[in-house]
Amino acid sequence: MRNSLTAIGAMTFAALITTIGSAEVANAKMTKHSDAATSTMSAASPVEAAIRASNGADVAVIDEASLPRQDAAFIQETTSGGQLKAIQASISANPALVKKLSAQNVDVKEITGAVKAADGSIVLYTM
Repeated sequence: MRNSLTAIGAMTFAALITTIGSAEVANAKMTKHSDAATSTMSAASPVEAAIRASNGADVAVIDEASLPRQDAAFIQETTSGGQLKAIQASISANPALVKKLSAQNVDVKEITGAVKAADGSIVLYTM
């Protein structure tokens, strides 16, 4: 009888350990997916975050043609296609900023780059 109880206890303990292990694996997978989603959502650059939070008053628009040649080239070289799409998407997601740009006859597709200044203002460059 004692051997039977010991065997049942061992099986119960093994089942418990397996259940806990399965729960830990499931929890780790959920945490991994949650972390990945959070990482994707927070992957916006500081410029994109500032653009989305802007009310439009802190934004200046500068035509690249008015810049020295090396400055315009620097903007083009340092803004990848993916970054430009993200910047334009951030602008499009901000109705106040779209309204301000429209009042200045600037289309979002004309934006070629953006920087966040030390004072928190945003400079948008156009072609």
